[in-house]
Amino acid sequence: MSITVTQAKNLRRGTILYHKMNRNADGTPQRWRVTGKPKTWNRTPGRVEVPVRQGLYHNDTLTEKELFLLSLTEDEAKGVVKPKTNTPALSYLKKLVNAVEVNKIDTSPYRGKEGAKRLAKDFGYGLNDFPRSQHKDAINASYTELKVPIYGTGLLTKKEWTDAVKSRISKYGGQS
Repeated sequence: MSITVTQAKNLRRGTILYHKMNRNADGTPQRWRVTGKPKTWNRTPGRVEVPVRQGLYHNDTLTEKELFLLSLTEDEAKGVVKPKTNTPALSYLKKLVNAVEVNKIDTSPYRGKEGAKRLAKDFGYGLNDFPRSQHKDAINASYTELKVPIYGTGLLTKKEWTDAVKSRISKYGGQS
């Protein structure tokens, strides 16, 4: 289970967090150590910043948008595994994620529940250019890498997101 905003606000210096996607060379989840007191805001209670460190030199600040990537236990972090190969469909997903991060969702046609469905359908339409064998991994990864960072776990369930993506994949689209 991912860390909630409430849990993030109560983290203490020295607490170890486990990354769900990034792995060490031996396959274990990366460990991130909390290096200071989480920063909170009274006017925006859903906002939090947690200073962390990974390894000797990598310092970073986690916000409420990245909390879904971390867990408090190593066993929970092992539940999500990155696809082992980087297929063209997954590269397309990464490029789409970068494009959406650059352009703010708040001012686009992709805001709100209908906007989330529209983004899912547009992503599905784009998958028609890739072999069908790559669709399943790309669809599964799109929920955690595209939908959750932008919209959080609300608005659409994983099933609703997946159904919206699949609705735009042509039965003739994609190479065999």
